[in-house]
Amino acid sequence: MVRFKRRHRPVRFITNRLRVLRAGRRWTQDDLAKRMGFQSKFRIWELENETGAEPSVEEKRQLARIFGCRQGQIFPSLPRVIAS
Repeated sequence: MVRFKRRHRPVRFITNRLRVLRAGRRWTQDDLAKRMGFQSKFRIWELENETGAEPSVEEKRQLARIFGCRQGQIFPSLPRVIAS
């Protein structure tokens, strides 16, 4: 019998609070995308899951204004930690 090594997914610590803030207002990704002026929710998904490009300065400003907080409260400057 051949045994395969278990592959562990890399552990990523989420370094933004966007999903928490959005869910606290009971908004869907579509709702937030409309408030941001996006055509679809895909960019919101990217920001929440930290995939794709880093948020632009303008996106950070817009989100801070929408949620009524500082940019640092949404995107704290913590390093990404990836373990294998």
